[in-house]
Amino acid sequence: METLLFALGAGIGLAALGTALGRRYAAKLPASASVVGVVGASLLDTLHPDAKTFALDVFAKALDTGVATSIKVLSTRRLCATQNALYAQGRTAPGPVVTHARGCQSWHVAGRAVDFMPTPATETTYRQIGDIAKSLGGAWGGDFKVRDKVTGEWKAFPDLGHIEYHPGLTISDVCPDPDKCDDHA
Repeated sequence: METLLFALGAGIGLAALGTALGRRYAAKLPASASVVGVVGASLLDTLHPDAKTFALDVFAKALDTGVATSIKVLSTRRLCATQNALYAQGRTAPGPVVTHARGCQSWHVAGRAVDFMPTPATETTYRQIGDIAKSLGGAWGGDFKVRDKVTGEWKAFPDLGHIEYHPGLTISDVCPDPDKCDDHA
C-alpha cells in the first residue's frame, strides 16, 4: 500500500493516508501541515487545488517507491513581476537565461507548476519523477523545447526539476497577452 505521511509543524504525526485518500483530503489539511520527506511542502498551498493534489501524488509516489528519499519544494505560484524578472535574466539583467516564459506565459503564475529538488539530485531521479508526473497526466520540464531564433529549429531546454498540471488548458487560455499579466489568473 502506498502511504503519504503528514505531520504538523511541531512534528506530530497527523495521519498516514493512501494516495487515493491523499487526493481526497489534501485540500482539507491544515495550512501548517507538511508532507514527511517533502521540505517546503507548505508552498504547495499556493497552487490551484488540482495542481496541489497532483504534486502531492507525484511526490508521494516518488517517496513511496524509493525513487527519492526526500524532495524539496523550491517554487510554486509566482507573481507576474517575479516571472518577468526571471525572464529578464540573461537578456536585460545579469545571469544565465533560466526561462523562456515571460509574465503569465509561465504556469507558475497560474499556480499550476512546481519547481523541486529531489535527493538524490541525479538526472535519473529527476527523469523517474518526471515519468511519474507524466503517468498522472502532468508535464515534466525535462521534455521542454524552445525554437531557435536563428535557425527556427526546436532544441532542448530542459528544466529537470519542474512539473506542471493543467489538463485541458493551454497557456493562451490563461494568458492571452503576457503584457497584461494578472497575478490572480
